[in-house]
Amino acid sequence: MVAAWLLLLAAALAAVGVLGSVTTEAVSIPGSDSQAARDLGDEAFPGSASGRQPLVLHTAADGPLLTSPASTEAVKQAAAAIARVDHVVAVTTPYDPAGAKAISADGRTGYLSVELDVTGREITPGITDRITAAAAPATAAGIEVTPGGFLAAAVDKGSTGHSEAIGLAAAFVVLALTFGGLVAAGLPLLAGGLGLGISLSVLGLVGHLVDMPSSGETIAAMIGLGVGIDYTLFGLTRFRELLAAGVGREEAAVRTTAGSGKAVAFAGSAVIAALAGLALGGIPLLYALALAPGIAVLVAVGINLTLLPAVLVLLGPRLAARPRRGAKADQAGPRGWGRIAEVVAARPWRCLIAATLLVGALALPAAQLAFGQLDAGSNATGSASRTAYDRLATAFGPGINGTLQVTDTLATPAEGPTDDRVTAVTRAPAVVYRPVCTVLPRRRHRPV
Repeated sequence: MVAAWLLLLAAALAAVGVLGSVTTEAVSIPGSDSQAARDLGDEAFPGSASGRQPLVLHTAADGPLLTSPASTEAVKQAAAAIARVDHVVAVTTPYDPAGAKAISADGRTGYLSVELDVTGREITPGITDRITAAAAPATAAGIEVTPGGFLAAAVDKGSTGHSEAIGLAAAFVVLALTFGGLVAAGLPLLAGGLGLGISLSVLGLVGHLVDMPSSGETIAAMIGLGVGIDYTLFGLTRFRELLAAGVGREEAAVRTTAGSGKAVAFAGSAVIAALAGLALGGIPLLYALALAPGIAVLVAVGINLTLLPAVLVLLGPRLAARPRRGAKADQAGPRGWGRIAEVVAARPWRCLIAATLLVGALALPAAQLAFGQLDAGSNATGSASRTAYDRLATAFGPGINGTLQVTDTLATPAEGPTDDRVTAVTRAPAVVYRPVCTVLPRRRHRPV
């Protein structure tokens, strides 16, 4: 059984190594006006599965302007090289009519619009690296090139392994003090870590089939690690009690699985059923956020019901509670947590007030908590996505990182960008929101 689970972990990691782990921040809401507009635009302008992905151009205060002849030529050469990269179907420069608004007023910030034949979640770090490398003529001319959008998301995807490592270290200290032994303290962590490795690998592979947000992996890691340790503690505690009562290791493992294992199976099934309720909303994002922790909980239950009994039999007496130094055999009365419970039971109201004040003090930071939809502006400083976001926001003002797509269908084909019906669509949102509106073709060679 141990070999089977280790083989499963190795297979999952190998599959991720070969196929890659995919996440996306794309959100679709079937039946909504915004989704209808997006679908209509994709149908009318096919060929660019990714949409327009920015490649931000920026020059320092002492550098050449993007409007200078040397910079213009360098950017055009870079755009031509990028257009030859695999999966790139079109590149719009700030010097094309369709990209006339893509240079800031001071001439120091601009962006190329790169379109690819793969969706945002299919953009890999390799694609982004090749596109950035192809922009070498612009870099050689003193222009900083930073990917944005899905191009940046592909290379910025970091690992939360450090946070899990800190949590595991803290849990190990607590468990070691509680159980009084390193082997007993390490078992729940090994079970939780094994489940976490398998769950995150599976989610990375699932991302190839459905839109899996990066937050889904974070939630899965948090819940999966928690229940993995918690469920193992149920069984380990019962197993130690049975060993202390003189039950043999194999019989103790059987009784542990029949008792604590049944509770774990019920608890895990209840959690998965509750998460499955999110899928009833019909929103793919919620479905993904339910699927991610659901997989983690399912793996944790499987480990507890199959792997844990085998490990309990293998380790046996090594997991037994060790007698405390200086403890007398005839010592009466509760000790440790039993003594604490006795004090709480004797003075319930005092303990309740003290605990409430403590929890309230710990919860004070939540009073400043602001809720909202996160974007690249919330990413780590120095990351490509955050750098591109800040430079565009500084150069073009609010709204540049959250553009709106307005779609309309004309009864007859438009005569060109100056058609009154086209300009009417452009003016309509400007009257209400006063943004910078530009009707752009999806590809340079395609008319509006």
